[in-house]
Amino acid sequence: MYQNYLLARLNVTLLALCACASAQPADYNPLYASGSAVFTKEPNALLVEAIRDRPPGRALDVGMGQGRNALFLAKKGWEVTGFDSADEGIRLAKAQASQLGLKLDAQVTTSCSLTNPPKRSLQK
Repeated sequence: MYQNYLLARLNVTLLALCACASAQPADYNPLYASGSAVFTKEPNALLVEAIRDRPPGRALDVGMGQGRNALFLAKKGWEVTGFDSADEGIRLAKAQASQLGLKLDAQVTTSCSLTNPPKRSLQK
């Protein structure tokens, strides 16, 4: 039961790491701006299973795109910070969070250029 082992090792913090290091804003901004359903809006199935029956905590979504995983976590009461290099994806995530009345800290940046990480711990 390797999956159970992984789930047991999760603490209050969940890191949703799904970034593609070579992705550039020019690759994704036109897709997001087109309004077509290129990407699913459903959260990742492993993420859904990983937080099942766990109390909300803090999460970091690296390479969040249009925010499907970050929004899912925020709906579940998690305090979510996410970033992506595609400003159009971040704009869509923020608009959806606002429409749903969710708090979401979404930033346009990359892990390579992240020079001012949060000063607080991601653990509660």
